[in-house]
Amino acid sequence: MFGRLTALLNLKRVRKDQALVMLQRKKREVEEAEVKLLEAAAAVKKSALEIPAKEDAAYDVVMRKTVGMEAIDAVKGKILEIAQEHAVLVNAEERAAHVLARARKELEEATQTYRLREREEAKYIELTDSVKKQIKAEAEYKEEIEIEDTLVMRH
Repeated sequence: MFGRLTALLNLKRVRKDQALVMLQRKKREVEEAEVKLLEAAAAVKKSALEIPAKEDAAYDVVMRKTVGMEAIDAVKGKILEIAQEHAVLVNAEERAAHVLARARKELEEATQTYRLREREEAKYIELTDSVKKQIKAEAEYKEEIEIEDTLVMRH
């Protein structure tokens, strides 16, 4: 029986160790996702600050000049391109925020799993220790009985 308990305790330890590895992995994923979100947010902020200058540069090509429709269409295209570039960055930031939210959720799940594995291991440690004490007490009792029987037989 004690061998089975020890085997189960070892299994619980392995599962706890696996949960710890997963927990550490999820922590790294959260940290990486936070960095990526900060980078994406910085790119969006930088882009937003640069938009007026880019638009002004695009309009400068046609301002105070006589130009044809092709030049005006080119400016409209450039303005649209600027807006699209910014939208790509905004979408990347939103994706980074979503990845971070998912990573945090997975970290919370991994934390709960690890805590559960810790409690399971603790139960088996307690049970194994209890059985060890019981086996030791029984062995001591048997030894005392044998000593008493030996002393009784001699007298």
